[in-house]
Amino acid sequence: MKRIFAAFALAGALLFAAPAANAAVRDFGTFTVDVPDGWTAEKKDGGCTITKNDGTACVWIRYFSNDGATARQCADVIAKKLTNPVMKTDSNGVVTVTGTLKGVKTVTAVSAGGGTAALMTISALSDADFPIMGQICDSVKDKN
Repeated sequence: MKRIFAAFALAGALLFAAPAANAAVRDFGTFTVDVPDGWTAEKKDGGCTITKNDGTACVWIRYFSNDGATARQCADVIAKKLTNPVMKTDSNGVVTVTGTLKGVKTVTAVSAGGGTAALMTISALSDADFPIMGQICDSVKDKN
């Protein structure tokens, strides 16, 4: 599952540089993540959501049993929910789906293997929030 974290780290690095923010490390059992000031984290559905306090941006991280489905099959389900989805697979097998959900720009990365899948979704009303969301994703540390 470390591959998905690397994929989002790369995605975050490709975005604009964001100013450093103070962050608190939060432990969600199988992983930790840095939650910056102005954002709130909640444990949910095998993972967590990290939401900007004004509600305009969200990061969703989740591990789940994939019943043998590939990352591509999981990504296909996500793509059906998006408008104008664009899907890419990197050399590590991580599938990234970009599109809009109810008019909101959304990017999801999926990795699967060993009966488990990892999913990270970033979604925001403003492109200005994507750099900090990239930093949040880059801070995720797998504890396994």
